[in-house]
Amino acid sequence: MSDHRSVVDPLASPAEGLPPTRATGEFLKRLFDITLAGIGLIITAPVFLLIGLLIKLETPGPVFFRQERVGRGGRRFRMWKFRKMPHNMKSAGPSLTRRFDRRLTTVGRFLERTKLDELPQLINVLMGDMSIVGPRPEVPKFVVHYPDRWEVVLSVKPGIFGPNQLRHRNESELYPANCRDVEEFYVQNILPEKLEIDAQYARKHSVFGDIWLLVQCLFAVFGGTITWRTIAVRRWQFVNSLILSLAGVGTMWLAIQVSGRSIKPSTEWTLLGLAALIRPLSVLAFRIPKALATSMTADDFLRIWWCGVTSAALIAVAMIFLEQRDLSRQVLLLDATMYLGFLLMYKLVLYKSYLLVVKCEERRLARRMILASVVIGPLTTLTSLLLRRGFVVASEDDGVLLMLFSGLSAVAWPMILLLNPIIHRHSSIRFLMLEGRKIFLGAIVGMVITAYAAVIVNERDWSRTDVILPSLAYGSAMLIFGVWQNRRISEHERDGQGTSTEDRATTGFRQRLLIVGSGMHLSAYLTALTEAPDHSFEIVGIISPEPKLRTSMVGGHTVIGHLSDLPDLLEDGEISRVVVLAPGLSSEQMQEIDCLCEPYQHLLVRVDSLTHLGTVPIAV
Repeated sequence: MSDHRSVVDPLASPAEGLPPTRATGEFLKRLFDITLAGIGLIITAPVFLLIGLLIKLETPGPVFFRQERVGRGGRRFRMWKFRKMPHNMKSAGPSLTRRFDRRLTTVGRFLERTKLDELPQLINVLMGDMSIVGPRPEVPKFVVHYPDRWEVVLSVKPGIFGPNQLRHRNESELYPANCRDVEEFYVQNILPEKLEIDAQYARKHSVFGDIWLLVQCLFAVFGGTITWRTIAVRRWQFVNSLILSLAGVGTMWLAIQVSGRSIKPSTEWTLLGLAALIRPLSVLAFRIPKALATSMTADDFLRIWWCGVTSAALIAVAMIFLEQRDLSRQVLLLDATMYLGFLLMYKLVLYKSYLLVVKCEERRLARRMILASVVIGPLTTLTSLLLRRGFVVASEDDGVLLMLFSGLSAVAWPMILLLNPIIHRHSSIRFLMLEGRKIFLGAIVGMVITAYAAVIVNERDWSRTDVILPSLAYGSAMLIFGVWQNRRISEHERDGQGTSTEDRATTGFRQRLLIVGSGMHLSAYLTALTEAPDHSFEIVGIISPEPKLRTSMVGGHTVIGHLSDLPDLLEDGEISRVVVLAPGLSSEQMQEIDCLCEPYQHLLVRVDSLTHLGTVPIAV
């Protein structure tokens, strides 16, 4: 039959012409295979059911995938594996799987990394097609290459575990990223070395050697799931996972300390242990580390919310199952609140830091203000507190508190400016009106944080003057510094106004944009515009077709008028471009805009589609 034709010259039956010692070895090896395969199938039966259920739930089609392979003496057989790809893609693309293969399903990627897709080959062992230990079987089209070497390799049964798994455990990572023909690369660069290793095994294999090789392969299979290359590629995901997991344990410890409740040491250790177990699992389950610092969407915040709430609920349920009933609800509520707050703050800080670094030209003033606050914050705090005390430190504890609050101001105020950055304005008056209140609002928030810290550390000698005076000094110093830096940047921009449009981005020229639109299209455009790092602009405000939305805010920008206000705003001559978002406006409203802006047609930029927001039209 065609399924059993030889690819190379068939070898004699293993029982024929073998010396007694070799025949005994073959018998012991077969006994070893049947025993381990039978025990393995019984032990892994629940794993079979779980993997099969996951495969069926993700994609329709059979649970198993059977592929023709070449066995001992060139005999062909059907090898069993768990299906890793959609059923209708079984013949699409190369027969080899590379790292991050797009054909793999979600379950398939997990099976490929853990090698659990090979478990059904225990059936092939019972059927006699394969052995527990032996060279890995190949598809027929690869066996036609290097026939001399294959003759030696095919003198023994192929196995689930082979000598090449020690050297090529993660074979899918060996293909270059720009490799166009995976199969050709495999035949030319990987297969020869594999055949040499398998041939050495075929010449020297023994029962005891197979047992030792099996132990080594088991360590290689489980130890090779996460490689150094994987860590290097996903290093930031690992770092984020570690930070968020440690924070989960830290918030639980802090909740226990702050609650003021008397908790048994055993209960405290149980809580910390559950937090160390559940928090990392929740972080991974909700894919929190996978969200890049470049995005801050509603989906990101929703997953963060569910991660915080679910992990707290699982800890509470676990305590109930462990019969730990003497725990105050206050500890669990404090822990859930602090961990959720940390997750949200961590995400915001990463995103804002990314914008601060990438949007170099536009965020110059914001960076300077943050760096200045790192110096001005502690300096004004320490000076104000020492001034009130007559520059005398009464005790060692008083000195520790002075350093504590100075350090707190070095963190809190820069963090506030990072989350609510100071933006450059066209004139000093506009800077004082719009950014000045940001500075003093940040000073007030810092004052509240300082007061809260004084309550937490139970500092009873801390007066209102100790809270208000440093905040006023900080706000005043930062406002003076901000006005000075804003004026310097404005002078630099004025020097660049005489250059061509192509050079304005590099000389610091800032375009003043007026956005006309409504609805989700307006929100999407503002998000894309705000995150574009290669443009220098200032959004003056939003014009809405709905009068009732005046003074409302969209994406952090104020609705400053209705369509009828366009002529008055353009007459001032301070608007560089009017961006009209056509998808959010009716045909009548578009006609009204064209009529009102007839003398200013050169300023209009019409956006007809929001499909490609990567290229935001600002200057034309």
